Amino acid sequence: MNIILLRLSSIGDIVLTEPIIKQLKTHFPDSHLTFLTKKSYVDLLSSFSGIDQIIGWDGKISSIKSIDRKFDLVIDLHKKLNTFMISLFLKKKRIVRYDKKRKLRKQIIRKTTNDVIDSTLILYASIFENLNLSFKFSNPTIIPIDSSQKKINKLFIDYGVNPEGNILTIYPGASYNTKKYPVEYLSDLINMIPEEWHFQIIIHGGHQDKREAVEIKRRCKSKVVDMCGATAIAETIALISASSAIISNDSGPMHIAAALNKPQIAIFGATHTKLGFRPLNEKAIVLQSNICCQPCSLHGGTICPNGHFNCMRTITPELLLENLQHLTEKFIWGLDDD
Repeated sequence: MNIILLRLSSIGDIVLTEPIIKQLKTHFPDSHLTFLTKKSYVDLLSSFSGIDQIIGWDGKISSIKSIDRKFDLVIDLHKKLNTFMISLFLKKKRIVRYDKKRKLRKQIIRKTTNDVIDSTLILYASIFENLNLSFKFSNPTIIPIDSSQKKINKLFIDYGVNPEGNILTIYPGASYNTKKYPVEYLSDLINMIPEEWHFQIIIHGGHQDKREAVEIKRRCKSKVVDMCGATAIAETIALISASSAIISNDSGPMHIAAALNKPQIAIFGATHTKLGFRPLNEKAIVLQSNICCQPCSLHGGTICPNGHFNCMRTITPELLLENLQHLTEKFIWGLDDD
């Protein structure tokens, strides 16, 4: 059986498709499974198991027309105009699209319902109901590529980081401003971390996060290593895997850390876990203020619509430090909860 999955972006959404792949392989063990995504996410999918072929799409319909394989099943896990168009030009027998729950998400944002979405993964799993198949929930799991792990170890040494030491990696970035924890708060947190915790602190992200990294370094008393823009996706996965703990906003690295089962703190501002974006990880601590105007949007925005940004500002550096201590004691130092 030939199956193709369509999910064009983004990092977190793609990571959450991994359990779907596992379940498909359980139901169809002899199937040939193809995953079509944007070219920039091919290396992310290389960290998955169970995929027989990855197609990096260049955005051209002519590229879809050139795919010779005939598919018994097309699974659309994006359900946008591009994937509708792609599915039209694929040679296929059947198409199944997941239920995005657009109406429910709008109701959650407008505060006209008390219903919540436990996880986007549950929405993806709606395809199994359409196929009259069972679905067993499991957290996403990814594995760093060996070559990328070696590159990261070398990069650590180049940046003066001991790969064998405790590494706290902080991701200040997010796709929208209202999903970003204030840089002055992150700087205050770093300045409050006791020296005896022996953390090497890395600020990481893409080139677009460089401004935040520079500002954090400027405000910090202790040494902070800025590695923003130093890695591609494969090396980012390896860097997170090599870290002792992760602090991030609601972002792609949050979901990578969860899929690697790393101790992590995830901070939510304009968005909220009730929209289905929580990190699927038993070692995750989620910090969100739960004020009445949260969530104000599905993906975040440029500025706080109410002008106060209290969804983030009520999460103080002291609260973040307290939770980092709990995370460190439990998962790094191995101390009992009591």
